[in-house]
Amino acid sequence: MKIGTMVRGNGGKAPRRLKTLLSGGFESFQLHWWAGIGDERLAETADVVQTILDEYVDHRETPAISSLGLYANPLRRDAEGEEARRSLGQLIRHARYFGCDLVGIFTGRLPGVPWEESLADFRKIIGDFCLEAADQGVRLAMENCPMDGSDESGDWNLAYKPSAWTRLYEVLPPAAVENLGLEWEPAHQILQGLNPMEQIEEWAHLFYHVHGKDGRIEHDGSRRQTLPGNGDTDWFEVIRQLGTAGYSGSIDIEGYSDEEWSGEKEIPGQIRSATYLRKCRDGLEHGPSWS
Repeated sequence: MKIGTMVRGNGGKAPRRLKTLLSGGFESFQLHWWAGIGDERLAETADVVQTILDEYVDHRETPAISSLGLYANPLRRDAEGEEARRSLGQLIRHARYFGCDLVGIFTGRLPGVPWEESLADFRKIIGDFCLEAADQGVRLAMENCPMDGSDESGDWNLAYKPSAWTRLYEVLPPAAVENLGLEWEPAHQILQGLNPMEQIEEWAHLFYHVHGKDGRIEHDGSRRQTLPGNGDTDWFEVIRQLGTAGYSGSIDIEGYSDEEWSGEKEIPGQIRSATYLRKCRDGLEHGPSWS
């Protein structure tokens, strides 16, 4: 199980950002794009990224690209939705260029309407992408961020809680279900008042990717997102249970969400968090807080 971080790719900046992170001890990277890839030439980006990784000299194993990610809304019926669908197709077809076989996604959602009203579009659009991905030897994984959505209304994502996951799998054609997993993390579950630990036993067989982000419930009852090691989750226990369930993928830190480690402290915070997660993985750290 590798411990890595996420690298945003918009504007062709993934290679530069990757170079600045390599010395942080990260073992894997998820390259991701927000809303769409624009005019980026993914094959060229993949070549540059692979050269950077190959030329990185360290005593440890060469870091890997764990996955790609597109966090957009492919169910929208407008130009934004068209760009999301075009971009997702491109990432599916180019994943192998980056040496990976996984693309994390938002499912999308019809904006401003109740949850159930998006299911027909989800079945058609995401179902077709699942089949296309299977033909390419690529898997898709649904991120679990609500993006401020609810059962009544939302703008981005359907797959934000276990009851939603169950329903989404029910409506997909069987062939599509076989190629669609979850991109899970404790943070969004804690912020919804759900117990993330209870989900691992039931759902871990569908965890294709794990984001390293945590949540914390403050003394006043408010909830906020944190880096792993700065929240309420015992990541030693998370990693132990993931290993028991057979998970062997990466835990890639999703940064830029912990207000205590923002600005100039962002990258040092991610490095500190990755160190904590490696200690949890290696049995050297127990409990929810880094030491």
